[in-house]
Amino acid sequence: MRKSLNQWPAPDSNGLGDPVLAMTAAAGIASATPRSQVHYAGEHHDTTAQNNLQLTSGAAMHLQAGKGLSAFAQDAGISAIANRGKVLVQAQEDDIALNAQKNLHVSAVEGEVVITAPTIRLVADDGSYIKIGGGVEIGSQGKVTVHASEHDWIGPKTDSAAIPSFGRDPAAQQVTFHYPGHSEQSPRAAADHSYEIKLEDGSLVKGMTNAEGLTERVEREMMHQAQVSALRSGTPKGGAQ
Repeated sequence: MRKSLNQWPAPDSNGLGDPVLAMTAAAGIASATPRSQVHYAGEHHDTTAQNNLQLTSGAAMHLQAGKGLSAFAQDAGISAIANRGKVLVQAQEDDIALNAQKNLHVSAVEGEVVITAPTIRLVADDGSYIKIGGGVEIGSQGKVTVHASEHDWIGPKTDSAAIPSFGRDPAAQQVTFHYPGHSEQSPRAAADHSYEIKLEDGSLVKGMTNAEGLTERVEREMMHQAQVSALRSGTPKGGAQ
């Protein structure tokens, strides 16, 4: 994009440049509609502000990424607050790491704090530890002190806690082909139509759509961008990404 803009011919030139659309205004640009707006890029989409950047939604906001999501703040920290409702953080196939240069606080104003795992280890800087799992093991090179008004040593007892179950479904994509004028009320599915799907790893999937105009389900271990083309007599008729 930057190369195309830099190579734009001068206004008084007869030269031709790349078909690029650019907008600029010294006092600002406003774009508004009472209905919907759609912005799509077949490659990259960059939004940059020299000062502040605000994204606001009156209803829900969804942020999805096929290959990673990162948030970094150079100064002033990061806040994630739910005024109402639950906060859910999951790593469905790997670890969660919480690290702090100073303190790490975990608290609940009401209810309880439940930590569950096959094995739980609490390890201090001097090597003193408590290991829970397959029994309880306490170790230290120093003194162990227990303060309590009473000590009761009674028979065995266990508890349980709910553990989430994560699916292991691979990344999958399925495309629907339909003719112009298609709607839920008047469906015009492109049934029995030849297609090909080219993935970014170079693999190619060919087939025929089913009665609903659906391609076969293309599954990979990781998310892939797909270039989909409808075919006629073995020749690409048109594509979508």
